[in-house]
Amino acid sequence: MSDMNHPSGDAGDRRRRFLIALAVAAIAVGLPLAGLAIWWGSSIAYALSQAATPHEAVCPVPPIDDGSLRVEEMELRRRIAALESETARRRAQCQVCPAPEQVDIAVIVDTSASMRWPAAMDAAAEAAKMAEIEKEAGPITETRGNDRMLAEMGRTPAGQERMQEARRTALAVLDTLPARGRVHLFSFASFDPARVEASQCAVAPVGTYDNLQRAPLASALRGLRPDASGTPLALSIEKAAAAVKGRPAGTPGFVVVVTDGTETCRGDPCAAAKAARAADPLLSIAVIDIARNAQAACLAEATGGQVFAAGQGADVGRMMAEALRLPPPRACLPRPDLPPQATGP
Repeated sequence: MSDMNHPSGDAGDRRRRFLIALAVAAIAVGLPLAGLAIWWGSSIAYALSQAATPHEAVCPVPPIDDGSLRVEEMELRRRIAALESETARRRAQCQVCPAPEQVDIAVIVDTSASMRWPAAMDAAAEAAKMAEIEKEAGPITETRGNDRMLAEMGRTPAGQERMQEARRTALAVLDTLPARGRVHLFSFASFDPARVEASQCAVAPVGTYDNLQRAPLASALRGLRPDASGTPLALSIEKAAAAVKGRPAGTPGFVVVVTDGTETCRGDPCAAAKAARAADPLLSIAVIDIARNAQAACLAEATGGQVFAAGQGADVGRMMAEALRLPPPRACLPRPDLPPQATGP
């Protein structure tokens, strides 16, 4: 009977041994975990008791030195103020870029007596004619010679005078100018027998015309007469250069000289042109040579300008318009885009 119960006794013994091993393993593993859990729980409980919020307990923030932060903030504010001051100083040294089509131009129209000669007569032919007159009638500074010269000029067909060509060329220049142009018109003073000293070799400012006064400007050009007693080119260049100097900074300035001759009033037009360019580096002089007089070239060369033949007024205007489209020759601040102003009903 005892032999028959032996297998079940072995199974029970094995079960007891397994449970004992399992209990030992649980104790071996559980005690450290329990200790770790107790330590971790205690640490969290302590951190929570010391922190103002749970976030500070889990993510501690290092202590802050309030005094150091205030010093750093003051230093940053000082540096920002210094940078703003430097920016303001540099802005004060820069000019605002001019409007793209803003332009000042002075036009000098020669109104000396030689403008009565035919436009087809060049400087060489004029010199030959004057030599012939002086040979036959004497110096033109004397009555007989002067009367002979005026009689020869009077034979010029109507509408074919150099003066007429000068008007047409000057009008062509103005027709090609940008819409926002301002024109200062100069001529030579008319000779006045009652005021000989004051009227000889004098420059006459005709007027200043903005973009809304093209009709009066054209009328003033048509009213010019070749009745001056001399050709004061140097003085006229000085006055014209002074007139365009009041333009916006950074904008090119232009002087256009429409002439058929050379200086006859003891001035030096080439030196005057050089001095004007030295005082105003953005100034250029264009010469419209009515009589193909080579001596006029130095006016343009002294200022980086060009010499044009009669009838090339439109080319002069296009040249100036192209110069205005070039980038500013020196630094400037961009012109702000201002909102359009409201207009009345």
